[in-house]
Amino acid sequence: MKAYNEYMDNISVSDTLHRRLVSCAANVRPTGRLIAIRRYAAAFVCLAMILLGVLTVPRLSPGNSLPIADPSQQPATNPPAVTGSDSGGKLNHNLLHSTIIDGSSYAQADACYAVPESGACQFITPVSDAMKDYAGTDAVLFVAINIFSENKPLADGSEEMQQEMRRLMDLGYQLWYSEAWTYQGKGERVPYAYLSGLFTVEKLENFPAGADYGYSFYFAHNGDGSPAAVDVSTFELPGNDLELTAAYADPDFGAYLPGTVPDGFSFESAVRFINQESNYLSILWTKGMGDIHWSVSYLGEDDQARITSVDDTQNYDLALYPIPRGESVPRELWEIVNDPIFRIEDLTLEVVQARAYEVSDAGDISGPRMRFGVLYGDILVKINVKGASSEAVFEMLQQIQE
Repeated sequence: MKAYNEYMDNISVSDTLHRRLVSCAANVRPTGRLIAIRRYAAAFVCLAMILLGVLTVPRLSPGNSLPIADPSQQPATNPPAVTGSDSGGKLNHNLLHSTIIDGSSYAQADACYAVPESGACQFITPVSDAMKDYAGTDAVLFVAINIFSENKPLADGSEEMQQEMRRLMDLGYQLWYSEAWTYQGKGERVPYAYLSGLFTVEKLENFPAGADYGYSFYFAHNGDGSPAAVDVSTFELPGNDLELTAAYADPDFGAYLPGTVPDGFSFESAVRFINQESNYLSILWTKGMGDIHWSVSYLGEDDQARITSVDDTQNYDLALYPIPRGESVPRELWEIVNDPIFRIEDLTLEVVQARAYEVSDAGDISGPRMRFGVLYGDILVKINVKGASSEAVFEMLQQIQE
């Protein structure tokens, strides 16, 4: 506590910045049909975010406030590891030759923003402007991302953060941790890691927001206002792209791909990846905005805790947990409810139906969505589906058993 008090004694705030903080807090106006508690929570979080900027970036000019940041995290040089993702968050080779847009041509956001609601995406003004400027092009935007649950940012490195990152990576979104720097104490430059991604405008417009999370996208800047640099090599694809016939011929995992897919779905991509830490085969079929992502790997130690009996409906039946599930699912059950694993000999159509849910999002397709894993001996098949029926998914899984 003594060290903390000494640190706080070294922090000074100009009259101009003090007025901006007070004005920002006073001008926060919640929108929509949020209940009263959330209104005050949004205002508090907004003020806390700016106070974080005061504590960590005391030498910023008055016009340069930090975008939304995680007030619970200290700057760190080593980004949290993300395990078990099928794409590794890596960038497809064809995008490496595209124009990359960072925040250098856009002024930093100088305003307060309420925390996005669950299931919603928030594009901070500079990112929104860039999306308008580069719509319809193959340019990719290098943006920072904050993911919120129950009005609080997910902690970097937490299991919940890792699971959500894996879900997005498995859907083909290029995510990874990048590095920037900020001022701390008496003007010392301190590096920190933050979640980032490379997205086309189309990818951002069609971002598959999870029903339990809110997402905020912004351009990251360093402590002096310069744009955070993108290291393209961080996003390079480490696996091998395959043709569909080669995927089915894979000696380890090819036998665990379905014989047929639902009508209208067509092959999009396949990746085979193997190194000392990961070994998997990943297939993607699409139908308009619908998709079936099918991943095959060996059962890992981290997966075993999510294996459930079909008798334990509290572990997987989504009818028991209304959206937003961040408020309805008990914390001790979150991991298994979010991504349960069933043994193939126990799987029934009723179990698959218990995993299906629908979300009415403007600009997105209607239809069932589901996510779970099925264990065939020591082989784990993970599926993430949007737009295919429970009956069709159950049939695909039964084809492997035959």
